[in-house]
Amino acid sequence: MKNMSLIKKIGILGLSVAIQQTSYSGWLSNLGQRIINGAVNTVQTNVSRKVNKTVDDALDGKLGNNPNTKKEVSVDTQGVEKGTISKSTSQDSGTELQFEKIDSSGMLSLDYVKKRALPVKGVYQEIDLGTFKFKGEELYYSRLNIGEQSKELNFYLLPGTYLVTFSPRSYDHEVGVIGKHEREGIQQGYGINVLKYIEDHGLSEMTSKKGGTAYTIEVGKNGGNFHMFMVNDSAKGGALEFAIFKIPSPTLK
Repeated sequence: MKNMSLIKKIGILGLSVAIQQTSYSGWLSNLGQRIINGAVNTVQTNVSRKVNKTVDDALDGKLGNNPNTKKEVSVDTQGVEKGTISKSTSQDSGTELQFEKIDSSGMLSLDYVKKRALPVKGVYQEIDLGTFKFKGEELYYSRLNIGEQSKELNFYLLPGTYLVTFSPRSYDHEVGVIGKHEREGIQQGYGINVLKYIEDHGLSEMTSKKGGTAYTIEVGKNGGNFHMFMVNDSAKGGALEFAIFKIPSPTLK
């Protein structure tokens, strides 16, 4: 009887794993999740180290107003390269602990976001992307190059409307994008809602032959944390460009 119970438990476990894998099938989800899991594990390890160090320092009597104490500003992620800001801004790593940026109600803290959000000047220019034109202000640009496995997109946004563009630059090799919190049903990031697709060639198996994807997003009243990963194929032969623009209204003009 014990063996039968064990077999049933193994069968149920196997079924639940199979269902979970089916919902995230394909090379992008599998590879992307491994990258995300690696980043999360590294953050958790660093969190444990920081907590342990704080406890040790307290026991040693080192805590207090010590002018020589250095604050740990950022946490590195495992094998993930961050994008670059197109303007000369001071954007932090964006890998702070969840409880530092989300309050007890589960919402982002606007005060926290304001200190770290991409700065917006409010100067809108005519921008021509080839397939369509609009008025906007470019805030952030990043590129996944040939030879790179992945690149992280992790930054904060003030409330308002924005245009997101993903432009594949490889004809044969596929690239894709996956959200950090996609398993939670949050594709783009906390506080972000997709409004409308201007060009829709998907976020997986992207090539320049098929075309890029562009869409508008709305950031909620408490701000947003855009957090996704650009992922290359196993041969690392693809390339993908990302850009985000502040736009004056949900409707492109």
